Amino acid sequence: MIHGKTLQELALEVERQSNAQHDLIVPSGQMEMRAHNELAPALAIKGESDLFPMTETGHDTLASRLSIPTRYYERMRSEAPALLSYNVNEWLRQESEQNVSRMVRTLDGKARAVLSDKYKRLDNHEFLMTVFPVLLEAGKRDGMTVDVKSSEITERRMYVQLTFEGLEAEFPVNRQGRQVGEVVKAGLVLKNSEVGYGCREINFLAYTLACTNGMILPRPLGSFTTRHVGGRQGNGSLFALSQEAQQADARAFALATRDAVRQMVSRDNLQELVNRMQAANARPITGHVEQSVKALGKSYSLTQDEQDNILRHLITDGDLSHYGLTNAITRSAQDAASYDRAIELEEIGGVFLHLPERQLEPILAAKPEKALVAA
Repeated sequence: MIHGKTLQELALEVERQSNAQHDLIVPSGQMEMRAHNELAPALAIKGESDLFPMTETGHDTLASRLSIPTRYYERMRSEAPALLSYNVNEWLRQESEQNVSRMVRTLDGKARAVLSDKYKRLDNHEFLMTVFPVLLEAGKRDGMTVDVKSSEITERRMYVQLTFEGLEAEFPVNRQGRQVGEVVKAGLVLKNSEVGYGCREINFLAYTLACTNGMILPRPLGSFTTRHVGGRQGNGSLFALSQEAQQADARAFALATRDAVRQMVSRDNLQELVNRMQAANARPITGHVEQSVKALGKSYSLTQDEQDNILRHLITDGDLSHYGLTNAITRSAQDAASYDRAIELEEIGGVFLHLPERQLEPILAAKPEKALVAA
């Protein structure tokens, strides 16, 4: 598991951002892209005195909402900023003819997202204030305490990875030709995006003590999600969103979270996971180890650096099995270039552990391609 902020550090940053953000519902005809600071594009909004420089997520979401292909958008941004502004403004003009409005989310004076006006907010501050009391209550009820292992807030998402102290299991695994004890704790990973990068989500997290790996189970097996979609907001005029508008939704989300956590965090679910881990440990890599990692990389679009890290961890750990390869994936999350990517690798580990046989076999049995011999 990658290192991040402590819970206290996260709470301070979430509070700061909550006070520094400003959201607007803007008719498309009342905003345009303009050059700003050495031609870097910024959004101008009618009625707002300042320009809003755009963050990376601001550019990504604007391109998505206007259906401009990402590669073309980025090429215009780097090579022809005037053309980018022209195209964006033309599409905004066409949207205005259809009475389209957009939610523009700003933070520290920058446009960080351009979203649908149907986007339903549950911001990071409300998310934490809603979910944490539920988790503490659930732990107390079952004689457990909540231990936050790692947390972070990136441009795209907020993450909190935690375990329930007292809900763990020990089981034997074969490693380097001998049996050793493996201890796994049950936990959860909380995810929320304020800028349109996915649902607000709670997933089952398996945390192994020996290597401090975190593995996130696939959605159908242990997750709770709600989408940031609500009714249309606004009446064709510019207005700011109030905090009170979110309170009813937060209360409903708290009740749903309580029920979901009760179902996910249980000894039965943990034991089912342990059984799968032991079965994976008994399934050896029958092909060439390096080729298995290459096949894995192809299946999950892993970079060469990520494949190299996985191979290194696999060989160092000495568990040349389905379970060992799973652990190598989640261990490589600690080497990830970003917290967002670390979470993705933990998710890949969970998916790979639960991979169906027909997809697993070609990876575990991968062999070098035979060289063609000239006649």
